[in-house]
Amino acid sequence: MKKLVFLCSACLLMAACSSQRLTPEQKLANEARVTRQVRDAIDNRTMTIEVNNMMPIRGGMKHLNDSYNIRLSGDTLYSYLPYFGRAYTVPYGGGKGLHFQAPLQDYVVSHPKRDLTVIQLLVTNDEDQYHYMIELYDNGRANLTVRATERDQISFSGEMKLKYQDEK
Repeated sequence: MKKLVFLCSACLLMAACSSQRLTPEQKLANEARVTRQVRDAIDNRTMTIEVNNMMPIRGGMKHLNDSYNIRLSGDTLYSYLPYFGRAYTVPYGGGKGLHFQAPLQDYVVSHPKRDLTVIQLLVTNDEDQYHYMIELYDNGRANLTVRATERDQISFSGEMKLKYQDEK
């Protein structure tokens, strides 16, 4: 009886695992869908990039557990990022850091490689002027570098939040 139960559960497990595999055509369709969503987000200036690693210029890389992100919506940048590094002139208490929303002053898109888009954003708030450089790959992976006038440079890596077919 135990052998029969084991054999049945093994068959069910194998059937479940085999149904998870994607065919090459499904993989290509999925990659094309992701590429289309990334390019549409760039054209529409509407995207959210969730970061999971931070690389300050001084110190080592740190993994981020919280849901830090930047969001671009039309002509406004919403930045919710941590900051570690040297600040030269900031308000008492540390100021806003990289937690702010500000209108875009400049939005430049370039394509240095076939599967890479570089987006350069310039924003200013009441504390500083920031230059965000986003390297966005067609698969949704992103690298973000933030340079400020009054703070050390900091970099992040993460992924663009994508919509799926069942979402509208």
